[in-house]
Amino acid sequence: MKENLNPDQSLKIIEEMIQNSKTNYRKHHGIYFLFWGYLSIGIVSLFLILKMSVGFPQAHYVWPLFFLGFIFNIYQARKHGKERLVTTKIDRIINKVWLGVSIGMAVFYGASPILGWKMLPITLVVIGIATYAHGAIISFKPFIIGAFVMMFLASVSFYMPNEDVVLGLFVLAVFVGYIIPGHLLRREDV
Repeated sequence: MKENLNPDQSLKIIEEMIQNSKTNYRKHHGIYFLFWGYLSIGIVSLFLILKMSVGFPQAHYVWPLFFLGFIFNIYQARKHGKERLVTTKIDRIINKVWLGVSIGMAVFYGASPILGWKMLPITLVVIGIATYAHGAIISFKPFIIGAFVMMFLASVSFYMPNEDVVLGLFVLAVFVGYIIPGHLLRREDV
């Protein structure tokens, strides 16, 4: 049974689809940025605590905790995929951007013994680029601004005299680039 819609009904259906899409981004995309933001700050804080209490070499054992984040990410993505009735082209593009970032970060993680503390500003540049792309794709300025802050703080970090300052700049960059925009995205009035 095919129903003919008048122009007002058609427009209302399109508006509902757009609103559902925005709600989907608020609900699902914001949670990933909040998760990675808080996880990153937690791991860096744990590193600093261990570095001060048990020493430098043992403190490096916290970095593999990021891989637990990937496991959670995969679980959440599958869960959200089942809830979603339709996957849009935008969803597929964003997923591919972040898949590329994940592969790139795995490569850099493998080189971290060579890169040392410079791994942190490199991480900020890579995730900053992806965060910018994500913000541009969904037209969300807080991600775009946060991405520029992340990349600016990354460039400053390369000139810092020690790892502790770089860790502090990393925490600040993640807070501004992930946590603040993540909370704003999940708010209903954005």
